Amino acid sequence: MSEKDLMFIHDELGHHIPCNDVPAWGAFMKNGRMIKRTTAHIDPDILVSTAFLGVDHSYGDEPEPILWETMVFINGEPLDRFSARYCSFELALAGHNEALKRVKEDLSNIQRDFKAQP
Repeated sequence: MSEKDLMFIHDELGHHIPCNDVPAWGAFMKNGRMIKRTTAHIDPDILVSTAFLGVDHSYGDEPEPILWETMVFINGEPLDRFSARYCSFELALAGHNEALKRVKEDLSNIQRDFKAQP
């Protein structure tokens, strides 16, 4: 990867590929993303989303480009203090599953505490 590699696409397995052709990158991001997003609705108001960003978010601080992000949304708004970014699809998928687990555990604890109140 050279200093010029800021934009990326990915193959069908999620492996990133540098793409410095702006029209080609734009077309991929608009239409061709094979792995656009992994989402899970925990209930109608809670969404865990992991998406390919297409632009390196490492700001030159990491040896690998950071191209995936997981966020949790409640009622369409990002959950405060939760956002995680990754340099590979495999890490992003694992992070997505961990976020699902954490949110479900938090909900379970809230429901348990609510039921326990007099």
